[in-house]
Amino acid sequence: MFDIIVKAAGFVVIILLGMFSRKSGLLKKEDSFILSRIIVTFTLPCALIAGFGGITFSLLTFITLLLGFLCNAFLLTVGKFLARKQTPLEKANAMICTSGYNIGAFAVPFCQSFFSPEILSYIIMFDIGNCIMCLGGSSAIARFEIDENSHFSVMAIVKKLARSVSFDVYMFLILISLLNVKIPDSLMTIISMIGNANVFLIMFMIGMQIELSFSLRSISSISKIIFVRYGFALLFAAVIQMLPIDIACKTALTVVVFAPLSSVTTIFSQELGCDTSVAALAGSLSMPISVCAFVVLLIFLA
Repeated sequence: MFDIIVKAAGFVVIILLGMFSRKSGLLKKEDSFILSRIIVTFTLPCALIAGFGGITFSLLTFITLLLGFLCNAFLLTVGKFLARKQTPLEKANAMICTSGYNIGAFAVPFCQSFFSPEILSYIIMFDIGNCIMCLGGSSAIARFEIDENSHFSVMAIVKKLARSVSFDVYMFLILISLLNVKIPDSLMTIISMIGNANVFLIMFMIGMQIELSFSLRSISSISKIIFVRYGFALLFAAVIQMLPIDIACKTALTVVVFAPLSSVTTIFSQELGCDTSVAALAGSLSMPISVCAFVVLLIFLA
């Protein structure tokens, strides 16, 4: 357990280094977007490939994918109910802020350092279902609250998914599992070298992007979003622990439901014409909360 606590503390230290670098003027917040492009394009895909142990397809793996979709759909509905007396824009904003998990750029680096490839494979399947919603599905549904004449375009969602590097890597990993293809060891050595930088870069970037300055107007909306996210995360985790499923799947699902808001939430909030400060601040606040939740979960589950 001591090793787990030390390693978890290491994540927190790296995040604090990122915060210090921005606060001290060594780096600007805008520099984090450069790091983000490096992570998404190079280190995250390589880390996923290097840590992948193959997927054994069964009914449980597809149920895990479905749960990623359903958890988003459920929270989307809760968000709508939460803002039922507010304006259409505020209702749409609440819907996309309460749903969507940042798994690829947050949960994956945490879990790769502590859990087996088998657990990672379940996390990947959950994230595929999550991506379908948070990369376009939730936004398309929320748009109906603003414009009842808007059209639900499946192709628009498919195009957004195709442009997501993480989703493309997931599809590649599933394909090589289905075809039983093994990546050559020499190539895996190079991929692992690049992927090893992923944890540091992601945690450092998170530290640079955390912004905890609030306006009085947005505190009410943000507090409701955070309460819903983590209140239902506790409920989901409790239900998952009671399910008669494989322990690896149970561990994966328990962890991912505590992931922070999706990194694209602010982008979709802007596209819908909503108040982006709510999405941005809720996202920033969810990161340190998720870090604390993950550290506690790792102590008990790793």
